[in-house]
Parts: sequence; structure tokens; C-alpha cells
Amino acid sequence: MRCGVSVREFGELTPRELFLIVDNYNEQRQQLREDYMTQAYLTAHWQRAKRMPSLKKVLEDAKPKNLEPQSDDQMFAAVKGIHAKLVREEE
Repeated sequence: MRCGVSVREFGELTPRELFLIVDNYNEQRQQLREDYMTQAYLTAHWQRAKRMPSLKKVLEDAKPKNLEPQSDDQMFAAVKGIHAKLVREEE
């Protein structure tokens, strides 16, 4: 639901389409986090901080760590869980 997909749309999406929507949502959130961190970095710099890590390092540390790819069974179980949650909320 946070990704902007309604219950009705969810039933019409293929797993691939849902994955693309979720992936796009996650990329947008990561960009937003980086924007906030850049602003905080610049604010601290403008306050004449004496020692600061590089912005590149700060942004690199904020990125999510690479996770192991999911198996087909794991992905199917995740989709079933999402579906079950959406069905409960609809009732």
C-alpha cells in the first residue's frame, strides 16, 4: 500500500510489475534519504565544523547492504504474505 498500489490494482498486476513498482518506490526513498543527508552535511559544513567525513563516505554508508537474492520459493512466499495482508485489510 505504501508503494501506491491499491488492492484493486494489486490483483491485476503480475509479480514482475509489482516488483518494478516496489523497486521504484525503494529507489525514490533512497534518493530522499540521500537528499536529507546531503542537506544535513551542507548545514554542518556551513557551521564551520572542523572535522567531517566526506559526503561520499556518508552517502555510501547510508546505502542498504547487498542482500542475497531470493529463491523462487521465497519470492512466492513473500507475495502470498502480501496478498494475505491485503485481503485482511479489505475485509
